[in-house]
Amino acid sequence: MPFPFSRLPYGHRQRLRELATSEEAYELQLVVGNDITGLQPIILLKTVNVFEVNYSNTVTFSRYGRVKVSDLPPNIIYAPNYHLLLHSVDAEILNGPVFDKVYLKNIRQLVIDNYMLTAEPLQKIAQKISPMRLCLRSSETNVLIPDVLSLFPNIRSLSYPRLYKGWARDLASVVKTAINFANCYTDEKLADVLDFDTNDIVQLLEKGGHIYVGCLVPDDMSFEEARREVEKRLGPKFTIISSETAWESPTRCLG
Repeated sequence: MPFPFSRLPYGHRQRLRELATSEEAYELQLVVGNDITGLQPIILLKTVNVFEVNYSNTVTFSRYGRVKVSDLPPNIIYAPNYHLLLHSVDAEILNGPVFDKVYLKNIRQLVIDNYMLTAEPLQKIAQKISPMRLCLRSSETNVLIPDVLSLFPNIRSLSYPRLYKGWARDLASVVKTAINFANCYTDEKLADVLDFDTNDIVQLLEKGGHIYVGCLVPDDMSFEEARREVEKRLGPKFTIISSETAWESPTRCLG
């Protein structure tokens, strides 16, 4: 049965505080209320719009400059309202003290911006954060969609770097509930975007999610020819929007 915190000897409380991360210490403060004897130093929570960790091991709260992680106040953790962004971070940064400065419990959106995205940093990040929305901004990646969703099973919105052959089948094979899916870059090739089985798209949409993909019209193809190609690929189960304005938006290409 649970042991009342108030009955712990002072020395045990101090030892518990020493072993706790900043986030754990803050959570403990919430539980015990005013009975904080032995939990010093007290951790304060500060709300910020964004918390961006950069490759130089600095933190950005806004467009107005960066702060070194080592210069952040030791008794404050930060709760991002909008997103946590990891920009070109390496293993040294991921294993460093930066995550001890963020209140990870309520991270709504995680943005990972690396030129090359591999499984190892994703695995490390997934051990610490379980966001609802995940945006992978990467020019190259060898991590397939099922692998991403196995690491982050709670996400309801995924922006994936580049579409590949079989992307829709991979997505349909692992998605159990509604999910919003998009590709990050709209310079995809039309052939890559259209590499799907219509039944997989139907299966995904019937779960209540949305699919937003964008691509370039090939130089040797007119806009109308590209439109007919998409219409042919989707088949009779879909109604094609006739407005060219709607087609200019990458979020209206499918569905």
